[in-house]
Amino acid sequence: MPTPFSPSPSIGADDPPLPDGPPSNAATHRELLNNRRHLRGATWAALTWSQRLRVSGSSNTVFSIVVGVIEAVTLRDATGVWRAYFTTGETTLDLTHVEGAPANLASDTFYYVYAWSDSAAPSSAKFQISTSPPTESGTPTVLRLWKRGQTANFRYLGWFRTNATGVPLPMRVERGRYLYDRSAGLTDFEVGTVYSGGTLAATAVSAAARVPPHIFRCSVTVSALPTGDAFTAGVAVTIGGSGGRIPLVIGVGAEVRDVEVLLDASQEFTRAVSVHGSGTPTVQLNTYLRDCQE
Repeated sequence: MPTPFSPSPSIGADDPPLPDGPPSNAATHRELLNNRRHLRGATWAALTWSQRLRVSGSSNTVFSIVVGVIEAVTLRDATGVWRAYFTTGETTLDLTHVEGAPANLASDTFYYVYAWSDSAAPSSAKFQISTSPPTESGTPTVLRLWKRGQTANFRYLGWFRTNATGVPLPMRVERGRYLYDRSAGLTDFEVGTVYSGGTLAATAVSAAARVPPHIFRCSVTVSALPTGDAFTAGVAVTIGGSGGRIPLVIGVGAEVRDVEVLLDASQEFTRAVSVHGSGTPTVQLNTYLRDCQE
């Protein structure tokens, strides 16, 4: 009677030796070992999931990061064993998932979310929130699939940012698009600045406080409100980046415009203002980061 055996969905760190037996079986066993190697390489870094995150919080200790459903993710633990994992629903992360067990989240900090395989408890995937980015120190703008220093564990899922008191800035993430919650008043580059008639030369505006170094594509919202007299000719706002400048000609009334920009190597875009009209027309300008694309 053969011994009962329940297969484990895993691939060990080392290839097994060819089994003993007739030489005529050697080619078959070599083929099976080759298939094993191919399977390991083909599933390396495999990740199929909803690509959704929800970020919210009321303090630097009370917050939640909701990770969407993971259909399949392949991870290699510290002993070199590969395993396939999945989740049956959304997973909510909190302070207990932060690397290093800190007392609270740090202020004005980017945090990154990872799925990982724990060799001490390998039955299900674990999650970690870390300040270590999915880029290497020598190439901080080049996005990788893994946490810094890793090549097969701690699979990258997404990021979020905290404010000056360590509270996560509310946002929704879907398929690489990070949409900040405007209601929090948290993505302002310029609020309530009043310009008088004339031209303000192009000024560099940094997005580094809201966008990690590996992201270059953002959407900016510009609103203009006339505040002075004789505002008859309107205002021209020029938003630019590494992809060139885009003029937004705004009329004599309050208006809001959206424009997509490519950040330069310094994570900056440019903004120029030209106010036109007779007398001394003025305009109040607000510029916000709406979202960014990974």
